[in-house]
Amino acid sequence: MNRAWPEESVAFGEATREALARLGGLAFVRTAEREPERRAAAGAAFDALGLSTLDPAAGPDEGFAASAATREAGRVLCPWPVVPVLVARASRSPAAAVYVVDRRPSRLEHLDLVAGGAVVDLRTGEASAVYAGGPAPSRLDPFGVTTESGSPIVLDADAAVAWHAVLLAHWLLGALGQAAEIAVEHARTRRQFGEPLAAFGAIKWRLSDIELARTGLEEIAAFTLWLLAAGHCRRSDTLALRLATADAVRCVLDNAHQVLAAIGLCDEHDVSLISRHVQAPVRRAGSVSALAALLAGAVGDEGFSALYDVAPSQSGANAHAALTRPGR
Repeated sequence: MNRAWPEESVAFGEATREALARLGGLAFVRTAEREPERRAAAGAAFDALGLSTLDPAAGPDEGFAASAATREAGRVLCPWPVVPVLVARASRSPAAAVYVVDRRPSRLEHLDLVAGGAVVDLRTGEASAVYAGGPAPSRLDPFGVTTESGSPIVLDADAAVAWHAVLLAHWLLGALGQAAEIAVEHARTRRQFGEPLAAFGAIKWRLSDIELARTGLEEIAAFTLWLLAAGHCRRSDTLALRLATADAVRCVLDNAHQVLAAIGLCDEHDVSLISRHVQAPVRRAGSVSALAALLAGAVGDEGFSALYDVAPSQSGANAHAALTRPGR
């Protein structure tokens, strides 16, 4: 894997960060919670950047640019369906936005901002149209919208699942990076018993766990993106990234809240804001136990390439060979 990102994608990410900063950064999502109609400004900003014409599956340059922009959107919890919209293009969907979920949801975030959406079931790969009902915000799903089911539609479900995993991981990496920076700054500046919090062993361990989880997710997300760009991404790779994403979110936020203590639980605090806004996209993508079970099945069918490669089981290999035999 080439660790260097294309210069164009880095520049596109920087342009996205500047555009979102002009909207107000994290303050913008707070405004959008009170005034949901303000979310349209984020869509206009992305249109001005050219995100509306970006196709992650068109080639490595566009795939890396889409991931860089998505990560910047995650840093400020940008209240717009950037991941579903990009996944729709990557999967050649007739719908404007595609959500990959673990079973059909009763609500989705930002569905009211698109003309029509689609859901892909992570377990079966089945895709169907979905339409926005009415707003149904809650503390852990601030932009939730009730859904109305539609008929089955045709799209590239494998591409949808893979690109959703990669783009969601990068969106969450942005959010987790923001939380990590806040926790580190708090540990450096907050003092107890005459010492900064960062001087205490327990805090050092928590900050280490935060950074290990964040950089570990960064590595597997970049590697899976590279596999996708090279055309070598398998279902087991996608599910491994999903599982790593869910685990990293839990680890980073759990430890960040411990570093910040009571202040981090206040609704006014940025880490509390981040915790609330990541719950819906993470949980709709599947629980840790469900993802682990799906990954185990995929590894049995396909094997898994890692530091120590795992061979597929004999029954799994036979089934996979039958499914991929020419003419099937």
